[in-house]
Amino acid sequence: MTDLKAVEISAETMTSTQLAEMLNKQKKEINRKIKLMFQDKIDGGVIRPSLDARGYVAEYHVPELEAKMFVAKNDISYLEKITQYWIDKGVKSKPLTGIEMARQNLALWEDLEASKSRVKRLETTLDEAHDWASVKYMEAKHKTQYSWQALKKYSLANNFEIKKVFDQNYGTVNSYHTDVWLAVYNIDRN
Repeated sequence: MTDLKAVEISAETMTSTQLAEMLNKQKKEINRKIKLMFQDKIDGGVIRPSLDARGYVAEYHVPELEAKMFVAKNDISYLEKITQYWIDKGVKSKPLTGIEMARQNLALWEDLEASKSRVKRLETTLDEAHDWASVKYMEAKHKTQYSWQALKKYSLANNFEIKKVFDQNYGTVNSYHTDVWLAVYNIDRN
């Protein structure tokens, strides 16, 4: 048996030895394939190695997701076996107490109320957006070119706000109030 150095390993892992037995392969080959497939996760500490007395990797400890990915990539017929392994290893949850259920319901209710509030804010923003239009929007809608300079000049002279709105091509563009569009070009946004 290999003399393994102590490494803190989570109980929620599967070893390369277990993977080798499941796939009917040599552990050395499994270790090599794990290293090739998951080098970034090994470097990041997600997959942890156990080292022998010489400092070489004896085996890897692979979390559930990565173990499933590894088996599915190497032999799809064993996907069922590894899924069953994690089902069997899984912790059976106990039923919730009345207080736990009440806390869970309260948290869901609070999330629902917060969502309702966000929806109301978005509806208000959407309604407000109907009063504004960018040159790009109006040109696309009316298939005519418009001068932003005329819109800006009128807006500044008559104390109309010029809003900045997101644009996929330019980042942001100016948006002018519908009253400005009506006064300058005698057109309505709608």
